[in-house]
Amino acid sequence: MPACTVVVFRLLLFIPGAVRQPNTQPYLMSVKKLCCFFLIIFSIPAFSQEEEIDPDNAIKKYLRIKKNDVKTNLAFALGEFYWATRNLPEAKKWFKNCLDHTPAPTDSNNVVNTLHLLANVYLNEAVYDSALFYCNASFTAIGRISNKTYLPNLYQTKGRIYLPLGDLQSAVNFFTIADSLYQISRYEIMRAQSPYVKISLGQIFQNHNQMGRAKEYFDLALQISRQHNSINTIATSLQTLAGWQIEMKQYAAAKENYLLLMRPPYFKATSYRLIYTYTGMGDVYLGLKNYDSALYYYKLSMYEAQVKGEVYQQDLFYRKLGDSYLKLRNIPLAKVYYDSSIWWGKKNNKSASAILSYQALSEIATSENDFKTAYRYMQLKERVKDSVLTIKNLELSNNLYTLNNLKQKDVAINLLTATNVANDKKIRKGKTLTNLLFGFVGVMGFVFLFFTNRMQLKRKLDKQLAITGERERIIADLHDDVGATLSSIHIYSELAGSIIETKKAESKDLMNKIS
Repeated sequence: MPACTVVVFRLLLFIPGAVRQPNTQPYLMSVKKLCCFFLIIFSIPAFSQEEEIDPDNAIKKYLRIKKNDVKTNLAFALGEFYWATRNLPEAKKWFKNCLDHTPAPTDSNNVVNTLHLLANVYLNEAVYDSALFYCNASFTAIGRISNKTYLPNLYQTKGRIYLPLGDLQSAVNFFTIADSLYQISRYEIMRAQSPYVKISLGQIFQNHNQMGRAKEYFDLALQISRQHNSINTIATSLQTLAGWQIEMKQYAAAKENYLLLMRPPYFKATSYRLIYTYTGMGDVYLGLKNYDSALYYYKLSMYEAQVKGEVYQQDLFYRKLGDSYLKLRNIPLAKVYYDSSIWWGKKNNKSASAILSYQALSEIATSENDFKTAYRYMQLKERVKDSVLTIKNLELSNNLYTLNNLKQKDVAINLLTATNVANDKKIRKGKTLTNLLFGFVGVMGFVFLFFTNRMQLKRKLDKQLAITGERERIIADLHDDVGATLSSIHIYSELAGSIIETKKAESKDLMNKIS
C-alpha cells in the first residue's frame, strides 16, 4: 500500500462502508447511501496517486521472511489492500495475522489501527457483536499508549455501530464526542474531518424530520469545509445540502449547488459523485416540472452508474425515468421503465421502487379503464408491502436482540474518556467471573457424572441381587420338592416291604408309585 494511501485510510477510518440492506427503514438507507458515497470519494484519490500494492508478491515475501516486524507491516498492508478492495474475508485474515505478530500497542498506533480496521470490516458485514468487540479492543489499546491522535475515529466508528440498530441516542452521543475531539485536534488533517461528522448528524436529524437542526449541521459542515479549503469536503457538504433543499422544495437553491458541483474544481469525470449529482439535478427539474430536463439528467445518471458499475441503483433510475415519461404523457415508455424498475428491484432485492412502480402502473391502467389490470397491479403491490412488513418486523426483532447484547457488552466502555484503568479492571473481573463460571460448570458436570455413575452401579447391583434372590428361591423350592419326594419313596418302600408277603397286589401298587 503506498504511503499516501495508508495515511488516507488510517486518518479516514471513520468513513462508513455501505452495508446494502434493502427493505430497511428509510433513514437507515439514506445514511448508508451517504456513507457509501463518502467511501467512494476518498478511495479513488488515494489509489490514483501511487501504484497499489502487489498482493501476490507481498504474500510471497511474507511467507519467505523471518523478521517479525517486517511480517507485521506486510500483514497490515495486505489487510488494508483487501479492505480497500472490499475483499472482507482476506482483510480479516491479514489483520488477524498482523495482531498475531504484534505483541503490544505502541505510539505508532499499529495495534489501534488494526483493531479499528477489523471493527470496520465486521461493521461492513453487519456483524455488530464482532464490530463492537474490536472497537472496544481498540479503545483499550489506545488507552495504554500516549498517542491519542486516532481517538475520534474510534468514537465515530462506535456511533456507526449503534446507528443501524436504531439506537439513535447512543449514535448521536458518540458522533458528538468524535466531532468535539476532531475540532480540538492539533493536526490539521484531523480537524478537517469534523464536517463529515456534522453531515452524519445532519442526516440523522433530517431522516427524523427535524429539518431545522439538520440544516444547522449542514451549514456548519459547509462553513468548516471552506475554512479548510478541502475540495472533497466542500463537494460533499454542497451535495448533502442540495438534497436537503430538494426535500424542502427549495429547487432554485438546490440547482445552484448542483451546478457548482458540475464545474471545476469539483467536477471530475472519474468521480462517483457525478451519479448523485446528475440524479439530484433530475430531481430538481422534476420538482420544477421541467420534465424534458429531468429526463436528460436521469439518463446521464443511469449511464454513469452503468459505466462505474453501480447497478444496485438501477431500479431507482428506471423508476425516475418512468415518472418523467408519465409526466410527459408518454405512457408506453413509462410502462416500459416501470417494468424495468420492478425487474431491477427484484434482482437487487429492493422493494421500495417496486411498490411505487406497481402503484404508478395501477394508476395508468385505471386511467385506461383497464380495471382488471389495475386490480392485479394493486394486488402485486400489496404482496410486496406485506413481504416488506414481515422482513421489517424480523429485522426490528433482530436489531433489538442485537442491541440488547451490545448494551450488555458495552458496559465497560467509558463514554467520556479513553483511559483504560476502569476498563482493565472490568475485563479482569469479567475473565475471573468467566473462569469461575467455567469452573462451576466443570464441578457441576463432575458431580453429575459421579452421581450418574453411582446410580448406574446401584441399578446394576439391585438387578444382580434380584437375580440371586430368585435363584435361591428356586433352589429352596427344588430342595423342598426333592426332600418330599425322597420321604415319600422311603415311606412307600418300608410299607411295601412289610406287606410284600401278605398283600402282593397292594405291594405291587406301592412299588409302581415308588417307580
